[in-house]
Amino acid sequence: MLKISFFTAASHAQGTYFRWHNLAIGLQQLGHRVTVHAIGPSHGGRTQFETRDGVRYVIVPLTPFFHRLWNPWLDPVTLIRTLRHLPESPDIVHVFQPFPHSCLPALFHCTDRSRLRLIFDWDDLWAGGLFPARSELPWPATWPTKAVHWLEKSMPKWAGCVTSCSQFLARQARLNGAINTEVIHNGYWPDRLLPSKSEARAAFNLSPDAFYFGFMGRTVGEIEWCLDALAARHTNKTPIRLALCGMSETVIRSLSPSAQASIDHLGQLTPEQTRVFARAIDVGLLPLEDIPFNQSRFPIKFAEYLAGGAHVVASSIGEFAHLAEKLPGVTLCGTTRDSWQQVLKSTHWDERCAPFATDSDSVLAKTLGWPALAKQLENFYQTLPTS
Repeated sequence: MLKISFFTAASHAQGTYFRWHNLAIGLQQLGHRVTVHAIGPSHGGRTQFETRDGVRYVIVPLTPFFHRLWNPWLDPVTLIRTLRHLPESPDIVHVFQPFPHSCLPALFHCTDRSRLRLIFDWDDLWAGGLFPARSELPWPATWPTKAVHWLEKSMPKWAGCVTSCSQFLARQARLNGAINTEVIHNGYWPDRLLPSKSEARAAFNLSPDAFYFGFMGRTVGEIEWCLDALAARHTNKTPIRLALCGMSETVIRSLSPSAQASIDHLGQLTPEQTRVFARAIDVGLLPLEDIPFNQSRFPIKFAEYLAGGAHVVASSIGEFAHLAEKLPGVTLCGTTRDSWQQVLKSTHWDERCAPFATDSDSVLAKTLGWPALAKQLENFYQTLPTS
């Protein structure tokens, strides 16, 4: 059994949380003990100890005053609190995302032994991706950006070992000094009980007879690509509709009346509801502009769509191009919006969307199931030196 410490900068269920949390569950199912060290709400200034899905969380509270005075990524009092909280001596130290509140406590608490088994997980490109490659002069407003850029460049070298969600980031990690890299994708849990498609649609008051394209996400820039699906080719007489969740109501109201008439907007959904959403639709949309940020990503919604039995239409960007040949239910649409539109218009979607297996014995589960991904991570841990 390995004692594993995950260091993260947040405890709320959003974004990369679904990566570390599900990997932690999978590792515990393999017999290891995982403790997640995170930052969370104030709770009167007391450190909170929680158990989530069997995983132990140690949540250091934010300091409200300094949290407002400084950017939360640079709150010095909270950072000192994370440094004072000494975790049990772990066999593995695994840091998620290039934030001071995750990286610095992990480095501070590393012993001579655990430093040999220090791993940095990189699942988003920040410099030149979410943030400009170069920020402005070092005024206080730019300090958080500069701190993230510095850690993104430095952690692969300091840790030596890097896990990433894409070959793109693995290559960049090696350029930044990493010696050992492992690509671990984002996945899904096989064999979860899901409602039938008709039950899922009834849960959201969706049309029982329409052919549904669906998109879950908040990125406003992708809405126009999603609307392209309304012009898709269909061999039956059933209407084509677009189901959306995650986007604000303001975005939907900005669309033309004709577009709004073909959209079912479901607002913000919980993680549990998104699984039902994926079950309710026929095709999940994953449009990605050909930019470095998207080349670095492996959106969690990719596996969530497939887990619900929805066919996935994705841009041929990054990891999808590597996986499409061996996964069922995926159609790639090139790297431009023109090619995206062409594939949507020329494909007989009711014929393309044949059922495929998602259970634990399926090709999908053996490639993207969290148990398989946790086993891959365990194997990576076991290659690391012990002394």
